[in-house]
Amino acid sequence: RSLRVANAIKLHDGAVLTLNNQSYVTGEIKGFSDNKGTVVINGHVVARGAFGTASNSLNLVRLEDDANLDMNADNAVDATTINLGDNSLLTVGSGAFVASVQGTEDGQGSVTFGQNDQNNQNKTLTGSLGAVNKTLENIIINADVSLDAATNNVAIRATGLTLNNGSTLRIGTGALAASVVSAADNDGTISIEGDNILSGSLGTDANSIGTISVAAGKIVNASTRDVYANNMSLGSAAVFTVGTGALKANTFD
Repeated sequence: RSLRVANAIKLHDGAVLTLNNQSYVTGEIKGFSDNKGTVVINGHVVARGAFGTASNSLNLVRLEDDANLDMNADNAVDATTINLGDNSLLTVGSGAFVASVQGTEDGQGSVTFGQNDQNNQNKTLTGSLGAVNKTLENIIINADVSLDAATNNVAIRATGLTLNNGSTLRIGTGALAASVVSAADNDGTISIEGDNILSGSLGTDANSIGTISVAAGKIVNASTRDVYANNMSLGSAAVFTVGTGALKANTFD
């Protein structure tokens, strides 16, 4: 099934557009004005047009249980909120991404940042990933993609977060309430650029993080969380406090 739009579909306040399984969308879907309209994804949907724009954002994009929304290539997402149902998946490519994402219920839905064979897929988050009592199941940062939660001190709340080879997660003062693992041992970088108290483990004994760095003058408390890294790098006057959790790194600098 295809939905082909020459210019754009504009949704008024309270309007709902439902896209069913195997829909293929060509053209923009956006609010009649900013923060208007809802798009519901029911099944596997591929988008080759923007979902919302900077001046005509959507109010809500909702993925039902088991739904899959593929924002193919450079197609943007601009919405106030994205709700992810159980076992749903949102895949983001090189297009702009402006939204807060949360599970419909706690621990539901996954977001993948980065698609194969695309350039310029780095993202600076403007809204949170996961919310209190509406955390995500998993966040995946694909190879060579940087996810910046530091610039806007965005919170991340998920059961798990996976780093791949060459990927980077930047954290500021926003909560990091997720267990971060590497897809393979020594994959990925975590750059902590603000004072923070960790609410999730970083790496495992078998799949350590490639590098964990703390910016100059910043204070990080691992509390009871385990930390496994190939390399730990502390900037000038930075402090990394270990509580009752494990700390293992091959090199420190």
